[in-house]
Amino acid sequence: MQPQQTIISRSSQLVRLGGKVLEKRLAPFGVSFQEFRIVGLLLGDEDITQKDLAEKLSVRAATLSVAISKLEARGIVKREASSSDKRVNYLRLTSNKLIAEMVEIVFNFEQEISRGVNTADLQTARKVLTLLIDNLSNIDQ
Repeated sequence: MQPQQTIISRSSQLVRLGGKVLEKRLAPFGVSFQEFRIVGLLLGDEDITQKDLAEKLSVRAATLSVAISKLEARGIVKREASSSDKRVNYLRLTSNKLIAEMVEIVFNFEQEISRGVNTADLQTARKVLTLLIDNLSNIDQ
């Protein structure tokens, strides 16, 4: 097998190319692909702190702060103080119409890139990716 055919290489290529296309499609919303990754993670998690989010994205909390501030300025994200610990702020999505439009763009994009792939293969791909991610998450822990 050639190095460019490894799962890591192919998945990196998918993310790079996909990110490039999504960046263009999200541009009218004033949101970068990286900022949308934040939105995507917040869609699936109600109680997430900036520190937790930084860990999930594998970036420093300080780096993430800039992106969160931009999303806050656009009215997409808000910081909410914890009721039990005022030192902790949770990140929450607002009920912004832009979020639904951006999510629709991403779902349409996934349908577009998976055209010609049957449902069973897509389910297998999701299952395999989930297993790879779980295995990777447990390495060197």
